[in-house]
Amino acid sequence: MDVYKIIFDEYNKFIQSDIVGLSQNKIPLSLPELSPIDIKSITTQARSIFQIEPIFLQLHSPIVIVGDIHGHLLDLLRILHIHGSPPKQSYLFLGDIVDRGDFSLECIIIVLLLKILYPKNIFFIRGNHEFEMMCYQFGFKEELSARYPNDPLVPFFVSLFNDLPLAALVDNIFFCVHGGIGPNFYNLSQFSLIQRPLQSSGQIIPDTLLWSDPTEEYQTYTPSHRGLGYLFGIQAVNDFCKNCGIQTIIRGHECIANGVREMFSGRLYTVFSASNYCNISGNQSGVILIDKNKNLLPYRYPVLEYLHRSSVRFNKLTPLTNHVLNTYKTDPQIVFKQEPESKLDPLQPSKRLSLKQNRGVSTNDLHPGVHSPVNPTIILPKVKRRTQRAKSIRSSSSQDKFKTHRIFYSGSNDSLPVLSNDVFLA
Repeated sequence: MDVYKIIFDEYNKFIQSDIVGLSQNKIPLSLPELSPIDIKSITTQARSIFQIEPIFLQLHSPIVIVGDIHGHLLDLLRILHIHGSPPKQSYLFLGDIVDRGDFSLECIIIVLLLKILYPKNIFFIRGNHEFEMMCYQFGFKEELSARYPNDPLVPFFVSLFNDLPLAALVDNIFFCVHGGIGPNFYNLSQFSLIQRPLQSSGQIIPDTLLWSDPTEEYQTYTPSHRGLGYLFGIQAVNDFCKNCGIQTIIRGHECIANGVREMFSGRLYTVFSASNYCNISGNQSGVILIDKNKNLLPYRYPVLEYLHRSSVRFNKLTPLTNHVLNTYKTDPQIVFKQEPESKLDPLQPSKRLSLKQNRGVSTNDLHPGVHSPVNPTIILPKVKRRTQRAKSIRSSSSQDKFKTHRIFYSGSNDSLPVLSNDVFLA
């Protein structure tokens, strides 16, 4: 474990730093560039811990609930800086650590290192972006391939994702999940029906847990415009809480303007922890603390300047792990393959458009629209049907040309897809 502590300390010095100063480039940020063998060792070691954890975690307060991070490194560092590092503080990450942002690798590595060092204080459940298909489409695969072109690292992360827990129950009353609930999921005992490794979408209960969203337009359930999961209303939430004997549902999966959103008289909270999502939404960051007295306390933090990879210096770190656990060498789950680019990108090159960085967008300009993982097209709710186009955001820096964030917008307004004036689809 000393080796992993040495690696973590390379990041920890910035956790203890002035995060705002880092975001404003007043303090230089120099991150370690890990060797492929160290990355393989970290993922393999962390995966061995997730494999012995149940698919449905039973946790206790006090604990900090962290929503989607999506490669926003500074927001992750700020949360750890403010709320403290383990073992003094415990954390539950609700998934979607990777994709979209510029620092997916650093964010997932920090979370995995913390899990290795403090397995009883750090917990990580799966989001809809912790799947091979999503990583191929929304940036994480491109990031890894560009930085380590001669080392296929994607299979190591995918195999780890396949063994992640899917949900957690805190103090027997707070049900924590990435997405939400559906008509097919009505009892917590149904987790025993789900087998790991879970390699792809297509199973009804996992899809429900990872892809569903709350709505005020329906009382119960209706199929989600995302293509997987459901939209669920107040009656659905009340019935689920009553049937399962829980008090509150805490979930992520949607970018919230002020970081944390309460719905249905406190029965449901959405938390989103990446501020200024994709450098376009201007949203705050949020977390939820469940204190030792079982009080649910939202914390909201101001927008940080978006950090581009081109503004960060990377220093190669000498490989510190002497060996990688041998499990990956014979593990049938780790399959090294290279998908043809035409299968991964639903957009033709002629339809890819550029987007200037640092462009502010008013939520009044935003309209609904979302990419379906089942069918790579734009799917809209029946209301406000408009012509939609898909746009790729690419950094102007040559160092960032590998990084693509797929964003959807309507008309001529650059935007993220939204469900309301303060909720963006993540």
